[in-house]
Amino acid sequence: MQSIDFFADAENYFAQMVVKLQSQVTKENHLDILEDDLLEETRELARLLLQGHIDSRGFGDIGATVITTEKVKLQNRGKRQRALKTIFGEINLNRLSYSSVGHQSLFPLDAGRYLPRCSFSYGLQQMLVREIITGSFFDTSFDNRTAYWYANWSTTSLGNRQTMCD
Repeated sequence: MQSIDFFADAENYFAQMVVKLQSQVTKENHLDILEDDLLEETRELARLLLQGHIDSRGFGDIGATVITTEKVKLQNRGKRQRALKTIFGEINLNRLSYSSVGHQSLFPLDAGRYLPRCSFSYGLQQMLVREIITGSFFDTSFDNRTAYWYANWSTTSLGNRQTMCD
């Protein structure tokens, strides 16, 4: 059986980045242009690394049957794909669902990955909440103590996996 290199796309992208940095055109660029290009390219590299890591975890095959907490046997299996927006960009989650007529499907890997129910990763949710709070509360008539309290409350809540999707 041939092994799968889950990080091949990231490795190829990194190699292309190095070749580009060694090119004469890039050597003649101003530093600000180089910084902008590298920021965008390293975000894509991080997205490819994250995708490779998620893919390397498998799709959640834990056997032929899953038994729910209500003692229902879920025997119908199906591969599903779901998009997840992260701080690096969108990745695809390949998952195995277990289902039975009249019962909600279960995706065993979702719990182990701490995946939110909505399409925004917890990291992206935290970043969005921080931006909203610092952008809105610090610009309003609230004093700094009030804004500080709200900022800490939001990150604490998200740290406990309370999401803005709920």
